[in-house]
Amino acid sequence: MKNILAIAIWTAIAGSVIGGLWYLYDSVGKVTNEKYAPVAQNAGGAPIGLVTKVSTTSPATVNTTASLVFASSTCNSRIITTYASPIMIGLTDLIGFVPSGVSGHLQLASTTVAYDSGIYGCSAWRVYSFTSQAITVSETI
Repeated sequence: MKNILAIAIWTAIAGSVIGGLWYLYDSVGKVTNEKYAPVAQNAGGAPIGLVTKVSTTSPATVNTTASLVFASSTCNSRIITTYASPIMIGLTDLIGFVPSGVSGHLQLASTTVAYDSGIYGCSAWRVYSFTSQAITVSETI
């Protein structure tokens, strides 16, 4: 009787562990499935490992009215350097998005950030600044 009870307990424990592992395995596919976690449309980008050959750098003046700072549709990365004030970046123009003081991607003051095109895309970008300031923008292709 003790052996049967021990076998029943071990069978229940093993079944719970296997069932839990199967649930975790099955749920991983559901998390990455678009039905459960839709992915925003990327507006193009560079393939992984692509070597950058040309870079353009220029100053841009931005203020409390969103300004177009990148208009091309091909790039490897985009680099923005801020100085006096943080900025809000509109990373796409696909839906007519315009950044403001409460919406957009925040980049803090006195920072340089490289935005990989494979992640952030290469559509037109607009920048809103909390104060009028000069920033430096670079684009690599």
